[in-house]
Amino acid sequence: MPSQPHSRRALAADQLEDAIRFHLDGRYASATTLAGAAEEVFGKQSERAGQSNVIQDGFVSAQVIWKFFPAHAPKKPFKEHCARENATRNDLKHMDDGEAETFDADLAVDSAKMIARALENASRIGISVNGSEAFSDWFHEHIVGV
Repeated sequence: MPSQPHSRRALAADQLEDAIRFHLDGRYASATTLAGAAEEVFGKQSERAGQSNVIQDGFVSAQVIWKFFPAHAPKKPFKEHCARENATRNDLKHMDDGEAETFDADLAVDSAKMIARALENASRIGISVNGSEAFSDWFHEHIVGV
């Protein structure tokens, strides 16, 4: 079967829709990795469109805090910020030599954060995602508490 061209944008939207479904079904690990893939694609497309993405905006906010607490500022700020924001996704996807078999995470919260970031990046490039309303309801009930 010959290869065919595929739209990264369309595939990322499909991945994010699946991530939302998985999240709402309590399958947080799968939701995190799928949402992470979509978040990255939409973030890169946002950059190409001359806009910032969610990771970049979070970094700008962190820099404000580090200005007041310079002793706590990381040595490689952006790289460490990205590693912290993507820690659970990376723990789910990778296992380097010497790493423990287990890792600590709140998978429900981390999945929700990754989906929220992906939805925001999608919104910045004009993509609406099926299931976002149901996810928003879940987020407000379980994370925001409203």
